[in-house]
Amino acid sequence: VPIDLCEVARKARSLAGVGLTGDTIRCVLQPVPHVLGVEDELVQIAVNLVANAVQASGPAPDIEIEVAPQGGGAALFVRDRGPGIPPEVLPRLFDPFFTTKEPGQGTGLGLSLSFDLARRYDGHLEARSRPGGGAELELWLPGTNG
Repeated sequence: VPIDLCEVARKARSLAGVGLTGDTIRCVLQPVPHVLGVEDELVQIAVNLVANAVQASGPAPDIEIEVAPQGGGAALFVRDRGPGIPPEVLPRLFDPFFTTKEPGQGTGLGLSLSFDLARRYDGHLEARSRPGGGAELELWLPGTNG
């Protein structure tokens, strides 16, 4: 089913933003090609990315969700101003059951499941530290032909 990634971003902001102030999570939405997928699964990916960004940011999260056209498809970026991703963690970030959280605080499955869902739709999920601090996670999906 063709999906509007901007709508996915809006829903993820709403779900992940429960209990946060209105300006904690900002959306920057550009017109993008529709992508194929199951909307609830794409929202789940975005919610996982945003929830991780909020948790990594400490007491004053500052999160941006951007949707932009990229490489014949659409990309959803989640950016935070937390400490970034340590270089030794980056290669394992999408491994099942890998977590940097304290015991009992997370299962280490959210990013792994999100990674697998992105691949199911011929897309990819990537992570990197941002110059100047913070992390950026990127979900890219190919655009539909129609």
